[in-house]
Amino acid sequence: MQGRTFIIQTQGTLESKEKIEQLLKAFPSILKSQALNEPVIIERKGEPSGYTGFIVTNANNITIDTFSLAKKIEVHIYSFFRDLGNESIHFLSRELQIPLDLFKTQLISDRSGRIECQEPNCTDKANMSWNGLHVCQDHYEQHKAKSDSDIFDMNKY
Repeated sequence: MQGRTFIIQTQGTLESKEKIEQLLKAFPSILKSQALNEPVIIERKGEPSGYTGFIVTNANNITIDTFSLAKKIEVHIYSFFRDLGNESIHFLSRELQIPLDLFKTQLISDRSGRIECQEPNCTDKANMSWNGLHVCQDHYEQHKAKSDSDIFDMNKY
């Protein structure tokens, strides 16, 4: 079975070991899987300070990283499922009381060998390259149109 790794990022603080444990315990049911272990949470001292916690399920590995000084939270989910849906983001938004528009989701790897578009929030197959960035056909055309427009504008002067 092949899987994907997703990152969900947001600005905010999460300095409670108990809250991280609560989130990790709830994630298996959100992702429709069963926990195989109790959550493990470790406090990181020094820089970057914060917490790292994880739980393993029958279909996912979930890690929560907090970064105290940067006031940032990242959730990494390795999933055998192709699409996590919006449940994870809605769950985090509700539990952390952070507005949905402050969350960013990105697919960072696909074990099927498929290369993903590197544009934010795009999970389409990358079949083109623009200035070293793997992009899908739509984003390639957007970059090309902007470049062509910029060149046209420069030639007017």
